[in-house]
Amino acid sequence: MTQVKSSLPRTGAAIRLLALDVDGTLLDSRHQLTARTLAALQAAADRGIVLVLATGRRTTFVRPIAEQLPGTVYLVASNGAIVRRLDGGDLFTRLLPRARARQAVQALDAWRRQAVVTFAVEGEGELIMEDAADALRTFPGWLQQNLAWVRFCAPLEDALHVDPVQLMYGGTVAQMEQARQQLLAAECSAHLRLSQTVYPQRDLSILDVLDRDVNKGAALARLAAMLGIEASEVMAIGDNFNDLDMLEFAGTAVLMGNASGELDRAGWHRTRDNDHDGVAWAVEEWVLQGGR
Repeated sequence: MTQVKSSLPRTGAAIRLLALDVDGTLLDSRHQLTARTLAALQAAADRGIVLVLATGRRTTFVRPIAEQLPGTVYLVASNGAIVRRLDGGDLFTRLLPRARARQAVQALDAWRRQAVVTFAVEGEGELIMEDAADALRTFPGWLQQNLAWVRFCAPLEDALHVDPVQLMYGGTVAQMEQARQQLLAAECSAHLRLSQTVYPQRDLSILDVLDRDVNKGAALARLAAMLGIEASEVMAIGDNFNDLDMLEFAGTAVLMGNASGELDRAGWHRTRDNDHDGVAWAVEEWVLQGGR
């Protein structure tokens, strides 16, 4: 477990908004919220602090997790493509233009059987795949959890008659790095945002393809502005590469103890890992003891 300091350095600004990644951050390795984490977030909500779940997952997946949290909760889903208040509708969305999505699919033709297209609908057809065989080999747990929302369509281009939320490619770390480099070399890459999540211990990498202006940081900045909250009043906690923009925006940036050392930046802080209540520890030390 990564060593942490007894307290985080103070910036002088009270925290008014707490942005949390979900997988590897808010949830432990069993994908559960611990009692200590819930208690810390309850104490933060009692102080009027706004809670934001900022995740690469879609809203359908993250809503049941958000419903367990206290206070006012906002969702930044699909890496920032969709932002909504939990008890209301979407605040803003930024979809991937269908023409760009087609170009990306064709640029990554060799990987299309490892691709999932997400649409802004609920129920069957929210997720479109060409075939289940590669997904069963690459991320079987994800497929089993999401099969109720999956519809199969080959070729994928036939499903792209409306703008999707994003494309998602899954594979080994080496495969997805190759796919990322291949897409970066394509002409359409100038219009796209590539967001990568890496799980080296599982040799699994997820490559999300979104509209070029979509990322967690941009969405969080827009949401904070809507709420009249300054960046200096935002604390963000994350563990992976798709959290970088969010952490860069926040006045107080905290990396989980289970985060890769490649993510460390000057002035950022480390908490405990997600199996040792890293979120609770950071909230207790900074927000509850030092932030008011």
